[in-house]
Amino acid sequence: MRIHSRTTTPRPGRPSAPRPSAAIESLEDRTLFSSTSALVPTFSSTTLAQSIASGATARGEIGLNLSNPTAAEIKGKSTLQLFASSDGAIDSSSIVLAKISKSLDVKPSAFAPATLQVKISGSELPVGDYTLLARILDSSGGSAVSTSGPALKITPPVMSLSASVVRFAAPSTVIAGEPLHTSIVMRVTNTGTTLAKSSAAVPFSTDIVAIGPVVGSFYQPIVKSLNLAPGRSTVISVPLKAVSFSLVPGMYQLAPYVDLSAAAYTPQTYSIAVESPTVTLTPVFSKLSIPGSVVAGAAVHGSAVLRITNGGNITSQIISPGAYLTDAAGTTTISLVLSPADGTTPTPIATLSKTLRVRAGASTSVTIPIKQIPSVPAGSYMVEAIVTDANGQVSMVSSETVVVTG
Repeated sequence: MRIHSRTTTPRPGRPSAPRPSAAIESLEDRTLFSSTSALVPTFSSTTLAQSIASGATARGEIGLNLSNPTAAEIKGKSTLQLFASSDGAIDSSSIVLAKISKSLDVKPSAFAPATLQVKISGSELPVGDYTLLARILDSSGGSAVSTSGPALKITPPVMSLSASVVRFAAPSTVIAGEPLHTSIVMRVTNTGTTLAKSSAAVPFSTDIVAIGPVVGSFYQPIVKSLNLAPGRSTVISVPLKAVSFSLVPGMYQLAPYVDLSAAAYTPQTYSIAVESPTVTLTPVFSKLSIPGSVVAGAAVHGSAVLRITNGGNITSQIISPGAYLTDAAGTTTISLVLSPADGTTPTPIATLSKTLRVRAGASTSVTIPIKQIPSVPAGSYMVEAIVTDANGQVSMVSSETVVVTG
């Protein structure tokens, strides 16, 4: 409660009249005045939205008619107030939304128009249902209140984002887990009623959901910053580094996904094929440099040159269960053996282990030194090359026949 006081000096020859010690300004006590204003406020128009989300900012214009029902002209300065009332009356729970002072001159049985500019910001009004009521206070301290007014609803804030793909330059067929060198351009729209703002506690991430034999992330989600007002859109470019390894082979429909404490999916009209990654190393003898007849257990100075081709769809590497390929080449083992004509167990001649990085469809040459013929029974043998790649896959190729003597 605010107290206003003023001391006056009595005029000569006239006693001073007693004055009130305080003028009461609080809303609670204003409603106790028994006097009423001769002007009566009624609502004529409003541009304020009927429903506003809590936390959002809303602006509008309220039109009032101030009617003079008396037979006398009413002149003077009056104060107009606009309230949001949760119980249909102006009381201690009512919230002032606007206030203006206006000099009025209203003829008998006429009215004067008045306009109030309203701005509701932040959490000024708690969530709930309200009635807008107007009150006029005249210079004599009298007041009058409108008997009705527009309804206003304050709704809980809604967080909602939608997204669509603007541009996606990806091949029609991709390999699960394989690195890509492209990007997805997405348009993100705040379709909710509150500011969509990311933070460390509430990160904003984007993803492309693949819907097909399984439903999962098409690529590794990217975390970005976001500050988007309701109804606004922004375009973001998301680098696509790799296709998720968890996607099984098949055809997929793609849908963009955005997340900021809420999710939204927007189906797309295009599809993409996903293949599993494969590495297939196949050896072929280019040259075998040992005599056609050798002595068991004898030292030799020979070699075998193999041409190894990758018939898979990715560069030779370790394919391990996980979200994405690691690009780790691993170790490939190449063994030369003497295989008896009777089909019994082969005997190793030489072994070479090395890291091979062979692109899909490409080849590389490997030379294996042969220093000694193993001690095996005399007879005819086939020289074979066995290649075991980093994933444990085995391939074999045979060369010419070698005669081993005792």
